[in-house]
Amino acid sequence: MAYTRANALLGNARWTDALQAYNAALEAAIDAGDTELAARAGLNASWYTGWMGDFASGERTARRTFENSNGADPVTRARIMAQIAGHGAIARLDDSGLDRQMAEAVAIGPADNATHGANMDLARCWIDAQFARCDAAIAAGSRALPIFASPRSRQAYLEVAGHRHNAMLYAGAWEIRDAEQEELFAMASESGNVGAILNIDVGRIVTECARAGDWAALESRCRATLDTWKGVGPWAQLMQGVAGVAQLQRGDIGGGRATCEAARKAFPRNAWAGFIEGAELLCAAYDDGPAWEDRLAEFASFAAPTLSTMTIGRALYVTVLARTYHVRGRRAELAGWYPVLSELVGRGFRCIAFEMVESVAGLAATAAGNWAVAEHHFERAIALAERIGQRFVLPVARQAYAEMLLARSTAGDADRASVLLGRAMDEYRSMGMTLMLDRVRR
Repeated sequence: MAYTRANALLGNARWTDALQAYNAALEAAIDAGDTELAARAGLNASWYTGWMGDFASGERTARRTFENSNGADPVTRARIMAQIAGHGAIARLDDSGLDRQMAEAVAIGPADNATHGANMDLARCWIDAQFARCDAAIAAGSRALPIFASPRSRQAYLEVAGHRHNAMLYAGAWEIRDAEQEELFAMASESGNVGAILNIDVGRIVTECARAGDWAALESRCRATLDTWKGVGPWAQLMQGVAGVAQLQRGDIGGGRATCEAARKAFPRNAWAGFIEGAELLCAAYDDGPAWEDRLAEFASFAAPTLSTMTIGRALYVTVLARTYHVRGRRAELAGWYPVLSELVGRGFRCIAFEMVESVAGLAATAAGNWAVAEHHFERAIALAERIGQRFVLPVARQAYAEMLLARSTAGDADRASVLLGRAMDEYRSMGMTLMLDRVRR
């Protein structure tokens, strides 16, 4: 039976083969009039199509499944409806109609069924994480996990735990990740749930290298994913964007740009699109040629005009875009991004592998001359980075804070700025951040 074979392939981490088998099982079930099997097979086919990066096809599969599963378990059909909503929002990079669609999904399942509610929380966790609403994703995941704690629900448990784990990385909730990481990784490895394994592995690479302050190790481990993550679609390419920034920070501007450009060309348009473009834009900002202006024009579509289109990739992009405006001295454009950056922080989108969102919000407030707000952001950025051990971002935040104090120039600001700059330079030296160290010396 194709469905049983698909489950076995998935358990052996053979995602591409498993996806083909789920699609075959869906078509066979539709032909046989087996609505229950069609619902189960189509649910998995849709989910893993999206996970492989093709959300538009995932939405189409979910719709076909829903249309051909009348009479099947209402909880399963509700989850399929949630996938129609989620895949569609991500494929169009716009979740403005999501609440209405999720309400329709909730109405399908029995109101008193705990698993139905947990499935909706799973969907919300996944979708909120894709749209950079990290705190909401963590909360939804925390509600769902206890319901999926039994061995029968192991795959659902790992799906929601993986998305929740990913949201915690960007929310700066690294201590919670630390406490859960090893047990979750062992469970995911045993079950062959590649999605959860990838989410945990990303966190391991970023947190371990950031706490060690080791940019060389970050580059090396990101490059290694091209081999270790084979067969899982384009996700290793995202890590090459991080590798490019690691090259940049150690002074190799051209190498960083080349790494990011190659990764960008291999990555599809999905909710994460914009991440690699942001890394490439950052590398270009430090180049004296016209590359930054060229990339700025080429990547203009990633500067999301509304918060309903602020996917995780676009959130990453606009954060780095604002940083590049600072690098290039474009104060007016930088100041204009403050409301969006402030909203992202409010959603729980606080840090990425090489940046603190709160620190960039501080730069934007500084550009607007809003000293008190800027100081608040810098203080919070530094406090969070120190608490979770994110060494990569600390000297950059201290330098930005010092520059704000020097610009404000009230009593005591110069002395405080001197201390901050001294610490930043020591940290730049200790981590081999030659690019930034040279810029401070100018």
